[in-house]
Amino acid sequence: ASNRSVPLRPVIAAVMCAVKGYEAVADVHDVRRSRWLRLRSARVVWFVAGAAAVSACQLAVRGGTAGVSAPALASAPAVSRDELYCASKSPVAAAFCAQDLARARADITALMSEARQRCSRGNGSSILGPSAQWSQFAQSLRVKIWSSYSPFMPQRDSKLESRNGYALAFPDAEISITDYLHELPAEEKASHPPVSVEHCEVGDEDGESVWTFERVGPFHSRGASWHSAGWRDAGRFGAALAEPTAGPLSVSAYGFRPVAADGTPIGLPPVHIHHMHVTSSQSLARQWLRRSSDGFGLYAVEFDLHGDRQCASSSGGMNCTVRAFPAGYGMHITDPMETFFDLADVRPAGSPPLTFYAEHAYRWTRAPRRRVGKLLTMISTGTFKPHDDYLLHFDAARPSEYLYWQEGRWPANVSLVHLYWHTHHAYVDDLWAVSAGAASLRLRQLFGGMFSNLTALGLDVRSAQRLILAQLSRAQSECVACASPPLLRCSLDPDRWEAVEGDAARSHYSRYRAPHCPEWDVVAGEPFTLLAFHKLQPQGALQARGVSQHYWMHSGLYGLYVGKDAAQPIPHGMYYEDLMLGGSSHPLDKPERGGKQAGWWKPTWGGKHY
Repeated sequence: ASNRSVPLRPVIAAVMCAVKGYEAVADVHDVRRSRWLRLRSARVVWFVAGAAAVSACQLAVRGGTAGVSAPALASAPAVSRDELYCASKSPVAAAFCAQDLARARADITALMSEARQRCSRGNGSSILGPSAQWSQFAQSLRVKIWSSYSPFMPQRDSKLESRNGYALAFPDAEISITDYLHELPAEEKASHPPVSVEHCEVGDEDGESVWTFERVGPFHSRGASWHSAGWRDAGRFGAALAEPTAGPLSVSAYGFRPVAADGTPIGLPPVHIHHMHVTSSQSLARQWLRRSSDGFGLYAVEFDLHGDRQCASSSGGMNCTVRAFPAGYGMHITDPMETFFDLADVRPAGSPPLTFYAEHAYRWTRAPRRRVGKLLTMISTGTFKPHDDYLLHFDAARPSEYLYWQEGRWPANVSLVHLYWHTHHAYVDDLWAVSAGAASLRLRQLFGGMFSNLTALGLDVRSAQRLILAQLSRAQSECVACASPPLLRCSLDPDRWEAVEGDAARSHYSRYRAPHCPEWDVVAGEPFTLLAFHKLQPQGALQARGVSQHYWMHSGLYGLYVGKDAAQPIPHGMYYEDLMLGGSSHPLDKPERGGKQAGWWKPTWGGKHY
């Protein structure tokens, strides 16, 4: 062959990878894409996916050179659907997307584990504790740490739920957090002694960062029980922030999870992470949420973790409870933060003894970092209670399907570079984020309000989605030269379940899977709408048991964002209290105007503000 001939094997491989890229991006349920989006965006999407696949395959085939032999081609690893998707994004969004891949999660987890081994507890570490009761913590700033234990119970038996009124309305619903006021019988107190927080710091291998570890425990359990704790000044960053000449403080990686005494992570089953929050705005002791001092004055939940962040075993499992930001990026810390969490041992009551801890790890630096912001917004209804947002009834024998939606307004100009969802998956069929207001979608005309029992209206989830997509298509046709066209920006990835063998209670658990949602540039004041489509999922335990129950729900859109250029100031947090309209939230409702009573315990406890 002449020198100008084209090698056949690399061309075939590249074409095959392009086809796989097409199939991966095209694998979208018809109901999730409007006609407008298909017509106007399909060619661009297919081109980008194909180009990314060709590039990826060329690298795999050629290894960056022209002299790779056929055996090297045969042993080249397949390019995953997620890797193809990350490669198709803009450079900044691709860097954030890549941190969600199993390889990146494994790398940062290994770095964290190595740092933990050097951070020998009891040698240079310090201890905060023993813990007090939650009510003592809520009433006095002198109390620095609290812990609570309670068995699973219906709301009618919970002192906490009785105080806030939910036990009266729904007495048979299971409590969804620890009963912080639960009083242990005298004979059980020795089994649940006060806990302590161990704090330790060690330098990172990069020579400019520090790893901070905080481990609280031990917690002792024999199944069907809640275990909770909280403390002020998470990571002891408050002292570091008190040094104004030391420069800004940025967290570049973090990991939260239950662990055994030797640091081995404990996943679900048996321990479910209801929530692990580290935040400057939320507190279990304050009357009001505190606004950030970053210059924007918004609420912020800097770091959090929930049970649906654990990946399937094939994607890293508990490695997904550890996250790093791309090189050169970090979450700027401007205010002291508080830690609090609820963990549940989901095994049956009377199971063999289990001892565990809750570990929080942060890698931080004083070196300059481009700012990363954290989005946490959700459908927030008038029935707001701590940790949960609305209660739905599910009956496997007579199933009902529901729609809940809420409109919001963006408070700042930012680029959403990575989006994901949090919900209680066994009761959720799909979640949507749409860059349009409720009026444009005619949601009230179609469904009568924020909440709809679709079954009672003669509808189901699919027919409701078709009605909404028809309105979205109409809004798109009326959108002439729109700066931000009405689009379905993000939906739930259906591939979010893992089969677990040997579990008598259930066969599947929901697992973290970041949806393939494109980068989204938002403008302050623009509307968006979150929609939650609820129905029992076949993988859920309730469906298998064929029982009826009320269940507290979340429907939250989470994300990471950056400025539209490196120099742009951004809020380091955007929280639903500042975004959502109606329900319990009031956008930009400043404390001096009466504010939002986020401190639900005020009528009982008179929580202090600090």
